[in-house]
Order: sequence, then structure tokens, then C-alpha cells
Amino acid sequence: MEKLVNFHEEKFNGDEEAPLAVSKELVLMFLEWNIEQECGFKTPKAVLYAVEFYAIIFGFEEPGSRWPRCKKLADDYARRAPERNPADYFDVQLLDYLEKAVLNPARSMAERITCGKLRLCAQASIRHDDLTNTPLSGTEWCRLKGGTSVLGLRARAPTSKTGPRPWVASYLGVNPANDEWLRVFMELVLMIQDPAWKVRSFFVPGFVKDEVAAQPSSISADVNIVKRMMMYDIKAEKPVPLPKEGVEKLRWHGCKATMPTFMSHFNIRGKVIRYQGAWAKKADTMPDTYLREAQVIVLKGQIETLERIRAGESISALVGVGLNPGAPGAAPTDGASQTGEMPSGSPEELKRADAMAPAACKPTLAKDESGKVHFVEGELPDSSNFPDQLIDERLRDLTEKKVSSRELFAMLADENAEAAAFSEDELEVATEALSVDGGTPLRKIQRHPWRCTIWRC
Repeated sequence: MEKLVNFHEEKFNGDEEAPLAVSKELVLMFLEWNIEQECGFKTPKAVLYAVEFYAIIFGFEEPGSRWPRCKKLADDYARRAPERNPADYFDVQLLDYLEKAVLNPARSMAERITCGKLRLCAQASIRHDDLTNTPLSGTEWCRLKGGTSVLGLRARAPTSKTGPRPWVASYLGVNPANDEWLRVFMELVLMIQDPAWKVRSFFVPGFVKDEVAAQPSSISADVNIVKRMMMYDIKAEKPVPLPKEGVEKLRWHGCKATMPTFMSHFNIRGKVIRYQGAWAKKADTMPDTYLREAQVIVLKGQIETLERIRAGESISALVGVGLNPGAPGAAPTDGASQTGEMPSGSPEELKRADAMAPAACKPTLAKDESGKVHFVEGELPDSSNFPDQLIDERLRDLTEKKVSSRELFAMLADENAEAAAFSEDELEVATEALSVDGGTPLRKIQRHPWRCTIWRC
């Protein structure tokens, strides 16, 4: 709305005969000017909503926002929007690269601080403006009550895209050697500040040609600093986690998706992920209202996720091969079929798969003098591989019979002899704990990845 008023003043410069700022003609001119400037595809509709909103608040007539021609222009421009292209999350190699850039004294101050901002946004799952709108005086190192060890940095952003945004970030890096990255980053932030930082409303000033500016930098300026640094490293043949094409596609918004992606793949609780990203859920409106110290929950989730990353866990990705390799733009990968058939792996992949595949081994069964069946050769079966219908059929047969657990395992193994193995010690434990030699009928067998559990009736 403010831009609309400024546009009116610049256009007519106080002319008394000029149309009103909310008239049909002026609103249409403003929409056309925004479209010429290649504004966002939803911006014209947002202009009309803003005019209508303030007209209701202040009680003035606003024919411009209701004019069908303005509405059609805004709707047509919105339909031209391309398909949604979400930013990629930052993988472990990129996070490690950013941490090392912060710790590298050979890099410029602009590069170290900008990489630290990007790494902090990824750790806390916040946007660029969430960090920018956090007053530096409102941040603090935090520890658990009663503890002495600092766990991370926390803050509360008074204004952001979605309102007040509390955030917290663990000090840990994806590489234990980089655990000083957050401390060093905050020292650099304080180093370039003047005494007025205690009353400023933003986090850190930006840079203009590597010189400290008076105001915070824009998201595009910060992204350009990181891209320029990576492109320089590529030319210098230094290790960079992204190819040249990947550097050109780098987007700051990828930091918002980074920790939620790792947490989801590592089976962190959904509520922790929701607090990490500050997403609301209608069903939890009241619990969220009365929840206290949510940052502790988020911090624990971050630490658990980072510990698993540091232990070597990673996220797998799917790679597709089209059914029509001859289509324009379709480049077959290694092992891809030229006829659209299922592709085979490369020779190296097939060798690794063969080496990892368990050897097929059919156990040999024998009865002792008492008539009980034992495994005397080969591997023991894993009950998780027995078909459901087979177990159901055996249950019907064995419900009223007296059998030993060993004989039960043997009978099932006889039907499915190529099942995966488990040790004889595990069988002995199962036999002792689940024995039904006393004559109790079987009621239920639960299939489990490690054992077959038998309940007594």
C-alpha cells in the first residue's frame, strides 16, 4: 500500500487534478508497472487485497480493487507462474564446507560472516529475514538449567514473515573438527559492530564490496557472496561440494529444508520437526499455546540429528531412468536400457551386490532319540520371512496339539528352508522362554524381524 501511494506521488507530483491513489486508473497503472518490472506472480493480487483491506479499516471508497479489469489482469498474471520449484536441502558436504569457511582466517570477513549466516539459518531452519530481524542484543548463549555446558545460541525475532519467530541453534558442526564454527562466527559478528549494536533492530550489518555497511544486506547480496566464493574455489581447483551448475542454482531458502529433511529421514518425532520449522498444526493449537521451553525440545532434536550425521549416517536419494531413453533431453545413465526395459547395474555394482548377498543354504533336519527335531547342518531360519498364510495354516493345525517350540521352528523351516539365518543361541533362548512342552495350546504367533513370539492361551 505504501508503494502504491509513493507511485501516485512520483507520477503526479502533487497535481490537484490527479486521480485518487485508489482509483481505477491509478490502480491499473500501478499493476501494469509492477508487471513490467517482473514482480512476483502473486504481487498484483496482493496489491488488490491490500487496497481492499485498508479501505475497510479506514472507511474510504476503493473502486480500483473491485474493477473487473484489474482483477482479470492480476488473475492472468498469477496463472503465468511456473510450477513450484522447491529449494534443495543442504547436504553434509555443503554444511561442512560452510563451517570450514567460517573457521578459515584466510578468507575475507564478508565471506566468513556470510557463510556463518547461511550455516546458522540451516541449523535453526530459519529464513534470511528471520535472522536479519533478530536484534543481536536479543541473542544469548544457552545451557540447560542446572548445567554448566553451553549447548547453543537462541533468540527471538520480533518481526518476520510469519510473525514472532523464536529460534535456537546447536553449536555442533557436522564434523567434530568444526565444533567451534558458531563461537567463531559470533566473535566475527561482534568484531565488525560499533557500540550502537546494543540498540539496533537487526542482527548484523551487510557488506558493500567487502566493506561493512550501515544496514543489513539483502538475501540476493548474501547469496552472491557465497556463489562468488565457490566459483573462485572451483577456478582455483579447491574442493567444493557443488559443481558449477549446482553453485548457480544455490538458493538461501534451502537452509529452511535442511534440518527437517535430516530429522525426517532419521525418524525424529514429528512434533520436534514441527517446532524446528515453527509450523503450526490446528489439532495442537491449545497444547502449543500452553507449551513452555519448546526450544529445549528443538535443541535436543538438533543434537540427536547432528550426532547421527557425525556418526556417518546419510540420506539416500533415488535416481530415475526413463522408460523412453530416446526422448529429447533423456540421457541414459550407467546400465540404462536403450529399449525402456529395467536397467541393470554397472559391473562394479553387480559385483558388490553379489558379495553382499547372503549365501543360500538349506538346513538339514534330524530327530534325536526322544523324537525331537534339531538343526544339524546349515543356517537357522528367521521367522520374519515366513509367509503369513503359512503361519496361519500351521496355527490351525497346531492349536489343539502339544508341540515343542523346536519342532514348530523345524516344521516352518521345512516349508521355507531358504529363509535368512539366526544364531543357535537365539533359538535356545526362544526355546527356553517360549517352550510349550507342558501341553499349553498355542494361541498366536507374531512375526518379528528377530524372533517368533508365542503366547499361551
